[in-house]
Amino acid sequence: LAEQRTGLERVPLDKLVDCAEQFYNDTALDWLVTDFRSLELSPMDGRTLTDFLHTRGLNMRSLGRVARRVEDLLHVRWACLA
Repeated sequence: LAEQRTGLERVPLDKLVDCAEQFYNDTALDWLVTDFRSLELSPMDGRTLTDFLHTRGLNMRSLGRVARRVEDLLHVRWACLA
């Protein structure tokens, strides 16, 4: 990090991890759900849903959080549960 001169080398590791987790939960997942709502992305099965998650750098361990956020989008919810 020091070679990149971003200043991040001075931030404690636990703070960096907290910031990354907050971005993941509050921003990255919300962007995915927003795209589902706008129908920019529309998973038809578990495989395409997995591809959408992985393309955005999201892990399958967040599938439950995605499913809770799309309860009103039945086609996406079914893909989460399939």
